[in-house]
Amino acid sequence: MNYLAHLFLSRQHPDAVMGNFLTDMMTISEIKKWPGKFDSGVLLHRRIDAFTDRHEANITMKRILRPYFHKYAGVALDLYYDYILGQNWELYSDMSFPVFTQTQYHIFQSHEDAIPSRLQIVVKRMIAGDFLHRYITIGGQAFAFSSMDRRARFETGFEKAIEVLELHMDDLTKHFHLFFPDMMESAESFLNG
Repeated sequence: MNYLAHLFLSRQHPDAVMGNFLTDMMTISEIKKWPGKFDSGVLLHRRIDAFTDRHEANITMKRILRPYFHKYAGVALDLYYDYILGQNWELYSDMSFPVFTQTQYHIFQSHEDAIPSRLQIVVKRMIAGDFLHRYITIGGQAFAFSSMDRRARFETGFEKAIEVLELHMDDLTKHFHLFFPDMMESAESFLNG
């Protein structure tokens, strides 16, 4: 799962939102120095990643995507799933998408002092560019894949990501709907436990 799904699964708990959102951007030493109140978000992030990797629907989809993206099939699936969540938002949330995104941005801004200084400008740019809305557009998907491709150390195949998304949209959507309710239940159980 990528940013949108991680934030959605944090269920508006501000500390969980912050931990879940920033975990992949931070170094291990930064996480260790972070206030303990964000630990639930860090742990939720790791739980989501582990659950996603083990779910049978995603194992099947990664097998379908591997010929296109090889070792980056899981990365592609994460980005595609954010797109599919956005396209099916009303099935999973009673909150409108614009209200959801503005709520997330407000949480980031109100916790700015907790964001490591090297990441503050990055987060500000993400908010200014309305990155959550961009993820649910084809143009935003193309931008995200292009950005990932520039940072990758190996050949990704991401130049054909939009073509593959359109080709496999039915399979991706079907498998997302098999997976995401289970993921929601697991995250909810963690947050309430």
